[in-house]
Amino acid sequence: MVRTRGRKFKPSERYTNRLNKILVEYPDGPQVLREILQNSDDSKSTEQIFILDHNTYPSESLLEPIEDNYHNSDLKLDRYQGPALLAINNTIFEERDFTSLLNLANSEKRDQFDKIGVMGVGFNSIYHVTDSPSFITGDTYVILDPHEWYFDGGEIYDIVEDNMVQDFPDQLAPFKIPSLGISCENSFNRFDGTMFRYPLRTEKDSQDSEIYKKIYKPKEVLEMFHKFYENESINCLLFLKYVEKITFYELKKGATKPDLLYEIRLENAVQVREQRRLIVKNIVTMMDSLISGKRNDIKQLESSYVASFRRKRGNEKGDSDPWLILNYLDDLLEAEKYYQKNFSKSIGEHKFIPNVGLAVPLNNLDATGRLFCFLPLPISMPFLVSVHGYFAVSTNRRSLWAPADNEDLASDAIARLKVSWNQYLFEKVLPKAWVKFLRELPRKVPNISSDHLYKFWPKDKGDTSGTMNHFCKDLLQNVIEHLSIKDRVFRGPSSLNNAIGKVSGISADSYDASSFQASEFHWLSLANGYLNDNMTIDLSTVGSVGFPIISAPFAITKGLKKSKHKTSRKIFAPAILRDYLKHNPGRWQSTLAREEVLKLFGYLLRDEKFDELVDFRMIPLADGTFGKLSQSSNSLVYIVPYNINSIDRDEFNVFNDQLNKFIDMSISYELYDRLYKLAKDGWILNIKILDEFAVADMIRFTLNSKNVKSEEINHNEWIYKLWDNLSYRRWDLKEFENVHLIPTSRSTLRRLKTPQRIFYHQPSSLISIFEKFGAVFVNKQFDKVVERDGVSSYIIKPKDIVSVLSSFRAAASYPRNLEHDLQPREASILIDHLSNYLRLTNNLAPELIEVIKHLPIFTVVDQNSPISLLSGNANWFLLPKNEENSYGKIIYPSNRGRFLNASSQNLCYLLEYIIKVPRLESYNYWRNYVMPFLGSQQQGDRDSVIDKLFDKLPNLLYHHSELRDFFGNIPFVPTGTLQMSQQQQLPNNFKLAKPVELFNPEEKSVVDLFFENEKFFPAGKYGSGKFFSNLKSLGLKIILSPDDIISRIKNIVARSSNVNETLIRQQALKLLKYLDDKWGQLIINDHLMYVILNEKWIPTVDKSQNEIFSKPQDCYPKRDKNLVCFVAPILDYSVKNREFSKRIGWNTYPSVNLVLEQLKFCCVSLARKQPPEELTTVSTVDFVRK
Repeated sequence: MVRTRGRKFKPSERYTNRLNKILVEYPDGPQVLREILQNSDDSKSTEQIFILDHNTYPSESLLEPIEDNYHNSDLKLDRYQGPALLAINNTIFEERDFTSLLNLANSEKRDQFDKIGVMGVGFNSIYHVTDSPSFITGDTYVILDPHEWYFDGGEIYDIVEDNMVQDFPDQLAPFKIPSLGISCENSFNRFDGTMFRYPLRTEKDSQDSEIYKKIYKPKEVLEMFHKFYENESINCLLFLKYVEKITFYELKKGATKPDLLYEIRLENAVQVREQRRLIVKNIVTMMDSLISGKRNDIKQLESSYVASFRRKRGNEKGDSDPWLILNYLDDLLEAEKYYQKNFSKSIGEHKFIPNVGLAVPLNNLDATGRLFCFLPLPISMPFLVSVHGYFAVSTNRRSLWAPADNEDLASDAIARLKVSWNQYLFEKVLPKAWVKFLRELPRKVPNISSDHLYKFWPKDKGDTSGTMNHFCKDLLQNVIEHLSIKDRVFRGPSSLNNAIGKVSGISADSYDASSFQASEFHWLSLANGYLNDNMTIDLSTVGSVGFPIISAPFAITKGLKKSKHKTSRKIFAPAILRDYLKHNPGRWQSTLAREEVLKLFGYLLRDEKFDELVDFRMIPLADGTFGKLSQSSNSLVYIVPYNINSIDRDEFNVFNDQLNKFIDMSISYELYDRLYKLAKDGWILNIKILDEFAVADMIRFTLNSKNVKSEEINHNEWIYKLWDNLSYRRWDLKEFENVHLIPTSRSTLRRLKTPQRIFYHQPSSLISIFEKFGAVFVNKQFDKVVERDGVSSYIIKPKDIVSVLSSFRAAASYPRNLEHDLQPREASILIDHLSNYLRLTNNLAPELIEVIKHLPIFTVVDQNSPISLLSGNANWFLLPKNEENSYGKIIYPSNRGRFLNASSQNLCYLLEYIIKVPRLESYNYWRNYVMPFLGSQQQGDRDSVIDKLFDKLPNLLYHHSELRDFFGNIPFVPTGTLQMSQQQQLPNNFKLAKPVELFNPEEKSVVDLFFENEKFFPAGKYGSGKFFSNLKSLGLKIILSPDDIISRIKNIVARSSNVNETLIRQQALKLLKYLDDKWGQLIINDHLMYVILNEKWIPTVDKSQNEIFSKPQDCYPKRDKNLVCFVAPILDYSVKNREFSKRIGWNTYPSVNLVLEQLKFCCVSLARKQPPEELTTVSTVDFVRK
């Protein structure tokens, strides 16, 4: 085989060492593709194709290596015929491109201002994948050999001149892809583009490689494709100048047609191509003019357009993504002067081009922007917008030169220059571009959402790296500084059916938007829009009336306040809004939503120029309408303390027929609270704090004024809602006293305060009773209200006895209102109630005691019908304590006084402690109210009384001994004979005797002195048991009194003519013996002695032995019988008591004459021999002795 030798193509520096260092810094993966893409763009290619080729190609006719290494080792060129990555573009290498490949760190592009590359190392990133890349461009074939195993670093061939198609077809075979229009058959057609082939590093290659040890398998290339598509695809096209389409293919093993994997393309490339390339086409000329010092009329270049990108997988249709892109080239001379002044350097020396760009994905405004240096850097921006700049980047293109990178460096060090350049772009160039970018929004982007506009602006801070924080910290402020006051870049009010109204001092033409895209809001500038510095109102509300209010984030408004525009800003204020609303009433009255009007109202209140609000219809009324603001008291509207939880108790629920008198509580708390405080402070307008007077008027209105003069009107259920409100508000109820507020049990409403107050309905047992007395009761539903503060003073609870009695007394018909009959049970209930609660009352007024007296709750002893104590004006008494049930019968004359039943404790308390009816002591009762009247009673009544009296008599006598004489001298004991007394018989006709007039039938010495028919003894039941016992204690006689003796004597005298003379004589003798026996115990008075001495009552026998009755002075006792028995009457009894004997004259012997006469009689009788029978009994001895 003829050996063909190509021309030497080898870098001046040994590849392997340098490449190894470069690859350590340069990232692997999609970055490799980005570098290839950048080179294609620099070559002005419009299309980039990537192919993963799985095939292994023939190796029979390969180029013959020329190095000795080839002969001394097992290294064969066929090792590179396997799977490879192909990169194809549609431009042919220029001579400078070949030269650039030979310089690892000195790019031929450094002075080419229309090229991206400046380092000369980007291409070398491909050595991550391969050890020996090769490519075809035009009719040239190049193979690189960094290891110098084959060609001393590499060789370049002219495919035609070197007859490669015929001699080395296998060398070109991997470049043969007919489906893409690439052919290497017997004749070679010049390839109108460039195709790079990067054989993938195999395991064998890895062992031998001095460049990189990583094995690259086809699947890793596929993964690289995938990552690029997912993460980089559209981004890589944003700021490139030429590439318009990127495709990825996979040529599977044995296939001749590759499969399309991914495609990314600029759909509207034709439409935007000129704008996309504007700067790159002019930069060279402009830089040349700068370097040569020639004048150039073009100072700045700007291009903006909406690029539509489509990305898809395989044969899918894919999605279209529109992006707004702006590219900007700043004044080169200005940049040059800056660097000359600060560093004495020219920007051309370091390819410092003041070129920046901005891009935004219009379909994804929530995206995060990226930092670009034509291609994306792995740096996120703190906002939506992606930022491109001709930045000074690190060698590996992964970071910017930042301030920390130039510490301790000389002022003219290249690192310091690079850092300064990046700062210059961010601080001087990017703000200008951003302003232009914002200006383009209304012209280029239709229907930007109001919420999204300020996403197109920079942020002053963000969660980004320290480097970006440094570069972006003043970006927003710098953008603001570069704004013109006429730049319409701010969001105004909604433009949907809402034109800007008439604004004082601003031309309507300034709002013209005929050159703008359709927008949902008005675009405003600082010249025709108002800023709201204090953010105290919802700007959408202000905008809804067509006012040109600028809505902007705080950071922007703060920046404007610090900027050069601080004195030219139009500041929104209540006065501005008031003026606008006055001139544009149709914009808000009757058209604006209620909530929006209220927001305006709240804002207008802020400067407290309340007089300027007169006639504004903005008062939010509770009926959903608006009231007019005024200073008149004839149209007052009321406001209550705010409490959204009181909806069931507030005035709106009560006065729903008068909601136009209240401020709507459903408005915002802030506005409500503001109005409340203003009203509380007494402002001049007609919103006032609700008070009792206003509520009272509203109640009257609701109740209907025609009824308010009566004490009661028809009952309304709403009254309970009203009371909930009154209690909740804790109003002073004094202001409602003349208002019908109390719901009664009769379904009526009663005035709060009436002379006769209304009653609480508990306990229910009292209701029917009190109603008889004219009482009116509250409805049962009113229970809870009664318990609340302030209400109880107007409603009488039955336990409040003072109020109850006062109410009864307050009735116009008093006391007739109490003149009603009560059933005994009702009287008992009322008595118990009065007593229970009067015990808790001190010092009951006399007039209230009189009310109690009028109540028909009392009963007279032994009667059942309740009466009042004032009927008949009788004197009232109470029976002795504990004797209410043991009095027997009341016999005290009713015309002199009456006794009241006090059998229960409660009734007793009322009568004794409240009314103070005198309670008699037992002594007083029986002494003065019973015994004096016993004689006038029927025997049964008398017995009943005496029965009870005698139960108590021992105790009475024990404590009041004087009662013995009093009771003993009261004639109440029926009299009878001794037999009647003993047999407890009561004669049909009897008289009443005093106990002291009767004799004790047990005293035999006395009993024997009476005849059987004599009634001097207690008869019936008085002759036994307690009756007899008590009679004894009251003075039944056990001894005769002088009068009794006299009576006995006279009775004997009177009976002496009785046929039964013997009985009389016996009784007379018994009496004589009684006197003899008891003489020392008897009371002897002159009258008694007179009767004893002058009545013929002593049973004697005369001288003729006839039984006669003699006077004491006419007869002699048995002792003197023998001396005078024949001459004087003799008593057949000898008196033993000397005193008695003496008093009757029997204490001496008969006179001598009389004895002599007796002797003479005896003598005569003997002489006649007719002696008396008793003569023998006469003792001579005795006679002689005497």
